[in-house]
Amino acid sequence: METLPPKDPRRTALLKKVHVLKRQQGMDDAAWRTMLAENFQVSSSGDLPVEKLVALANHLGGVLPAQQPARRASGAQSRATQRQINYIRKLWSEFARSKDVGSLEVWLNRFHKVARLEWLPRETASKVIAILERETGHA
Repeated sequence: METLPPKDPRRTALLKKVHVLKRQQGMDDAAWRTMLAENFQVSSSGDLPVEKLVALANHLGGVLPAQQPARRASGAQSRATQRQINYIRKLWSEFARSKDVGSLEVWLNRFHKVARLEWLPRETASKVIAILERETGHA
């Protein structure tokens, strides 16, 4: 029985990168496999060694949008409290036609550039509460 080589974190990262680039280019599975066969003589990107994965990433454009570093515990302290989140949900259920959290998150993203209620900064949460209280007559 053949033993598999140990997992190489660089190889794993490159596999993820080429699949993200594939998705960004809008390649379907047939086009992907054709491109792999024509350019790299393999049927799956998993069959490529690290050097060929680098070449594949370069072939696909190789540049991913820069990612912002993850915030640590200090950033979490500036998030909305659970009490604020619960109150926003209560006010939203009174204010909106669509009572689901998805519609609230669409509204938050549109007007406050925050994709998730849980990610709402504490200061913005206070502003959201003030707006929703004014609109629902709780002020």
